[in-house]
Amino acid sequence: MISDRSTRVLQWGALAGLLLVLPGCLLVGHMEHRVERQADGSALVSVRYIDLRSDGETDSALVYDLEVLLDSFASAGEGERLSPGERMLEKHIGLQGDTLVVEVLLHAPDLPAVEGFLIQEGLPTVIVPQGQWITWTNGAVSRWLEGSLRIQWSDTSSHLAFDIEPTYSTNGRSLAPLFRERGTPEG
Repeated sequence: MISDRSTRVLQWGALAGLLLVLPGCLLVGHMEHRVERQADGSALVSVRYIDLRSDGETDSALVYDLEVLLDSFASAGEGERLSPGERMLEKHIGLQGDTLVVEVLLHAPDLPAVEGFLIQEGLPTVIVPQGQWITWTNGAVSRWLEGSLRIQWSDTSSHLAFDIEPTYSTNGRSLAPLFRERGTPEG
């Protein structure tokens, strides 16, 4: 069913691959990315989407957005390929206090196969678009094109990490109370 509200693709890989295109708009308050480079060149990736919210203005829109989230989450199977090269190893959905959190653990054959990563000037790189703040990273941050920021790590770094918050992170209504009310089990 397609909602009359706008359709958006969530940025930053794993959840976007997991949820694909959602009617309405799910908002993510904070995203944590952890990448561990393996000796064979592959990468283990953990992405945590913290404080999932809806832009729904009515209770029925909020319920609909949660149902779409849960259906999409349930249908994405472990071992499934999300983007070229990425394979889901584990997924979890649950509450941390009053906050709804989705966590996805992925495997990629190499760093460029990880959604959002590229090799630039021989270095692992992530470009963070304008409209998102880097709240923490163990890489070097510099200004990039059109108001974006670039995070780069040493070519020998084995642990790459960054946290970002979109500028809209305080907008929308939290899905956590409805998730709690439904007694939805961990995924």
